[in-house]
Amino acid sequence: MKPYPHDGPPSRRREPAERSAQPAPPAEPAKGCSLADAVLAVAGEPEPEVALRRTVEKAMILTSARHGAVGERPAHALETTSLDTPIPVGPSVYAQLYLADKADGSRFTTQDEIAAGTLARAAGLALGHASEREQAELERKRLAAIGGLAGGLLGGEPRSVALAALAERARELADADLVTVTLPDEDGVHQILEVAVGHRAELVRGLLSVREGSATGEVLRTGQAAIFSGAEADSAAGEIGGGAGAGIVADRFAELGVGPALLLPMRAEGAVRGVLGICRRDGRAGFEPMIRAAAAELSRQAAQLLDLADRRLDDERVQVYQDRERIARDLHDLVVQRLFGVCLALEGARNRAQRADVVERVSQSIDELDDTIRQIRSTIFALQVQGAARAGSPLRHRIIQEVDAARQVLGFSAALRMEGLIDTDVPPPVAENVIAVLREALANVARHAQARRVEVDIAVGDRVTIEIVDDGLGPPASLRRSGLANLARRAEQFSGALTVEPVHRGGSGLGTGTRISWQVPLR
Repeated sequence: MKPYPHDGPPSRRREPAERSAQPAPPAEPAKGCSLADAVLAVAGEPEPEVALRRTVEKAMILTSARHGAVGERPAHALETTSLDTPIPVGPSVYAQLYLADKADGSRFTTQDEIAAGTLARAAGLALGHASEREQAELERKRLAAIGGLAGGLLGGEPRSVALAALAERARELADADLVTVTLPDEDGVHQILEVAVGHRAELVRGLLSVREGSATGEVLRTGQAAIFSGAEADSAAGEIGGGAGAGIVADRFAELGVGPALLLPMRAEGAVRGVLGICRRDGRAGFEPMIRAAAAELSRQAAQLLDLADRRLDDERVQVYQDRERIARDLHDLVVQRLFGVCLALEGARNRAQRADVVERVSQSIDELDDTIRQIRSTIFALQVQGAARAGSPLRHRIIQEVDAARQVLGFSAALRMEGLIDTDVPPPVAENVIAVLREALANVARHAQARRVEVDIAVGDRVTIEIVDDGLGPPASLRRSGLANLARRAEQFSGALTVEPVHRGGSGLGTGTRISWQVPLR
């Protein structure tokens, strides 16, 4: 309903002849309905729609009007006479209460005006109270979401798990169908849709896309929120999902049928940490201002918590490195030196020993001490190397670089989706094979498949899975004997497996092609 710019007293519209006529005597209210009872019935109603309906019903009874409505003039009204009354909510006008055509054909009286105005103000009170309750409920949900994120991040949960819980709370707060969290990649070019919950979230979760040319990338760059209506979201589905070269990403978002959408910057300390995307399905109403404000505050506070968690993690890492350096220093300065002194003393005792069995026994002890010193020095070196090395494996970044490099031989950008704790759960020997398999498989697609589109999915859980789907011709027999055999051997050395199967038109949106699945257990 569109608010009116005025909040003045009720107005009566009369025909020219009526304007000079004397007012009719006040009419008595209908039996069984007093103004006081009507006000209580309206003001005490917690549901806004019911309160408005009661306002119209009671106003028609009290004024003997044949027709009444809120927001729009009543249909089929003759409007020989009418009465328009604003419904105020706070300092603004929520809507108009329209009454038309008294039952006896007379004009509306001053008492009618008073009754309609009183009921309109009672309706305004009911709407105001409903708005306050809704605001309080939104605040409760927002605080619960922030509390859950704080508990997860500061309690040691993986970031993806904590962000997924935040997204679920945000979906409840905004009455949304899909909520996503998009994070910028370290290369400064890409963005990864790290978290997606809700309606068909699996279609977009983990997708990698180029920032430039996308609405999400623009929010990351400028820190300014973007609001899409249903029609705008439908036409900009590709821009929401990804920019240039992100055909599959755009198709996935279009397939979701996204309607109204909010893209909110997760901004803290002047930097945008990510984008919180809140979407409703096509055909649903847009997001109310109250929900937009609550979601924006949630996004801002989430960014502050992410920043705080990163700082805490950095502090913990520094503490660990300092502890390692101290332990290495103590081992070298105290333990190794004392053991070395014991070795020298034993060597002196061996030289003075007369019995052969004593000499042999002391020599064995010296050898064992020498071996112990070597092991301790190796431990010292390992501690120093771990302290100096950057925390975390660069596997995720190497995967992105490998897929990006494949664009030169493919002639287009492959769609990449990554899910799971890739940087922490994949051991180095397996990580090296992941890169090798990815490089060889994409090269095979480029040489043999004549594909126009390629999807790469990499998931890490109790196993690492690489799945590559193309819309090409399928692998020739020569490739099955050589290239694919190499991929199979790389899987078998870790008790894994390689499967190759044709893909037909359907589920993924691609044409006939090939699916290569490479799996290796991690536990």
